Amino acid sequence: MIIFENIISENQIQSLIGKPLVFSFRSIKTLGSGGFYLHKFKSPNNVIIEEGAKCNIQLYEKGFCIKCNYSNKLTFIPISFKEIKSEILTRFEETVHPYYLSIFWILLKLGVPLRISRHFANKRREYKIDFMHVVFKTDAFDIDLKASGFMFGSQLKFIKTLELSDVLEVIIKPPVFKQDSFSFFIISSLIAILMLSIMFFLFKWV
Repeated sequence: MIIFENIISENQIQSLIGKPLVFSFRSIKTLGSGGFYLHKFKSPNNVIIEEGAKCNIQLYEKGFCIKCNYSNKLTFIPISFKEIKSEILTRFEETVHPYYLSIFWILLKLGVPLRISRHFANKRREYKIDFMHVVFKTDAFDIDLKASGFMFGSQLKFIKTLELSDVLEVIIKPPVFKQDSFSFFIISSLIAILMLSIMFFLFKWV
C-alpha cells in the first residue's frame, strides 16, 4: 500500500505493520536507516513516486515503512515482512588506482584491508565506488533504493536485522585494480636522474 501525505494516518500504518520499534538499551536492534535515494519504483497500478526522492526506513513490529521525501512532498510505503518475495543488496564496482608511493599505495602493499586503506586515498583519482542498491520485491510493487557505496557495510548490518535471510541475496562485485604506470615512470625517471647526477659528481671529484 502507498500512502500519500494528505491521507496519512499512523493508525493506518500500524494496522498493517504493527507499532514502531522503540529504543531500548537492552536491545541491539537498529530502529531504522537513512541515506537512501529512490532509484526506481515499479507498480502495476501506475503509482508514480519521483526518482531521486530522499528515503529512510523505519522498523515496525511486523515490517518497516519507507518514507520518501521529494521537494517536501512525503510518501509512505509500509511493507510487512510477509509481503517481501525478494530482497537484493548489491555493492557495485570499486575502482582502485593508487599513485605509486602514495600513502594509499603503501598501505595496500602492507596488506591493510581496502575498507580501511581507502580512507587515505584521493577520492577523485585513487579510489571510486559506485552506488550500492537494495531492491525489495513484493506482489504489489518493486522498489529500488540506492545509497553511497561507502555505506555498504553499515547498510548490510541493518538489512540483516530485518530477519529476511530466506529471501535475501547479497551481490558484491570484486574491485578493479589499475596500475599507475605513469607515476611509476615519472618517479623512476627522477630517481634515475638523481643517481646519475650523484655518480657524475663523484667521478668528477675523484
